[in-house]
This record gives sequence, structure tokens and C-alpha cells, in this order.
Amino acid sequence: MKDGKPYKSTGGEMVESEMGWLPKGWIVKRIGKISDIKAGGYKPQIYSEIKTEICSVPIYSNGIVNEGLFGYTDNANYPKNSITVSARGTIGYCELRNQPFEAIVRLIVIMPQ
Repeated sequence: MKDGKPYKSTGGEMVESEMGWLPKGWIVKRIGKISDIKAGGYKPQIYSEIKTEICSVPIYSNGIVNEGLFGYTDNANYPKNSITVSARGTIGYCELRNQPFEAIVRLIVIMPQ
């Protein structure tokens, strides 16, 4: 994007790849080569429905209501700048998480390497 317009329409050079046309300089890689992928587990033992001094780490689950926020805990198992993808409920719903967090109910987490 440049000035809110698609790359190609603003004069950006495109090259053909096995995936179709891409901006020049981009490369195609499998997502597992540039990130780690895991799935959230069970609700933590230490848990609160509201943010507290002890439970300040967000817990995310599958769903779109409140961006999938389930509650809060005391320990983050996933780093900031990870992407979550719902694999149940609202399948395919994605969010970029800008702070460390916990994931539950097999919420897919894609973490940059």
C-alpha cells in the first residue's frame, strides 16, 4: 500500500511467483519457516474475569466478542506481536496481539521467530 492505494496501482513493480504476482523483492516461504505455531490449552488455574493487580495478563479464546478476551491470569505464555487465529467457533477470526498473553481452547497462535 502506498497512500492507501494498492502497491501495483501506485507504480510498484510486480513479479510472477509460484503464488501469483507479488511485489518485487518479496519471497515465498512456508509460514512454519518464519514463525512458530502452537495452540492454546486449558484455562489457567489462576484466573479472574476482571483485570486485577495479580491477574493482569489477558487470556484469549476463540471468538470475536471483545476480540476473544476471556479473562485475565498472572502468567503469559505467548509473546507480543503474535497473531491468533480462531480454530473453533468463529473459524478464521484473526487478531494481532500487541502485548504478552495466554491462549486457551486450542486458539491457534502464530509467533514470529
